[in-house]
Formats: sequence, C-alpha cells, structure tokens
Amino acid sequence: MFEGWGNYLLVKFQNGDELFKAAWDTGIILRNSPIENCVRISVGNRDECEKTLSFIRNLLEQSAA
Repeated sequence: MFEGWGNYLLVKFQNGDELFKAAWDTGIILRNSPIENCVRISVGNRDECEKTLSFIRNLLEQSAA
C-alpha cells in the first residue's frame, strides 16, 4: 500500500489486473491504476468497505490455494 492523503487506497497486488476484472464482474467498482498491478480502492460506507475487503480476502485465499 502506498502512502496517501485522499479518500482512497492505492494497493499493489501480485496480479492487480485480474483482481480489478474479478471485482468488476461481481459488481465491485475499483479503479485500475497506470502503476503496474496497482488498484485504487475508494473509501465508501462501512458496508461497501466490508464487502470489498471480504471479496479481496476471498480472492487472495483462492489464489494461494
């Protein structure tokens, strides 16, 4: 994760493009970044944040298995 001062997080993943596409396909709107394998995650309300974090955790667990 990169240091920032806005209402979003810029996070580098092992395969950010795949995460972005998988999130989009499930209705979670993230922003692709021009920085390789980075995804911009906006801070929303509590439910949106929990849904996004749960999705990312599940995807990372699946890719680790």
